[in-house]
Amino acid sequence: MKSKGNLVVKYASGGVGKQLIAKTWKGRPYLASYPYYPDDRKFSEKQLDHQMRFRRATSYAKGTIDQDLVPESYERIADRKRLTVYNVAIKDFFHPPDIFSIGMEEYTGKKGEEIVVEALDDVEVTAVHVVLRREDEIIEEGDAVQDKYNLAAWHYKTQKENGVEGTVVEAYAKDIPGNVTKGEVEL
Repeated sequence: MKSKGNLVVKYASGGVGKQLIAKTWKGRPYLASYPYYPDDRKFSEKQLDHQMRFRRATSYAKGTIDQDLVPESYERIADRKRLTVYNVAIKDFFHPPDIFSIGMEEYTGKKGEEIVVEALDDVEVTAVHVVLRREDEIIEEGDAVQDKYNLAAWHYKTQKENGVEGTVVEAYAKDIPGNVTKGEVEL
């Protein structure tokens, strides 16, 4: 229910008889039902794990804000979506990047050929690292460079000659909070 100009709601804050909670967020008043928690509730292992992840996320968000390390991308998203930077930081902590593809179309095993990794994040992918290996032996590895026109594309130029058959290409995408996602393609 929307209410405009209602002085009761506009300046209210706190609980009302354990029935309602009145609060203001970003200049807008809100009413919510009062939370109920049974005295004998027990948490499952999955709930306890999530609570611990949430504690780590809030620690990350508070640390980012308290140390004035707020990335510009957090501020842009917060302004655009009417969120706080704190909320954007928590959301980013919970969502690691996605690797959509590892493009091997131009790769024939020669030096100087390009491997294109497509990776996206809800905020920003900060780095992509590529590893070429055969069995347990690393043939080469290095950081990919982000395309200046397509921010989802990361380009890696091979440094060594390599036989293609049996080669595994691994890509690791990293976001601002340090979440890492691995993708791989076997040739």
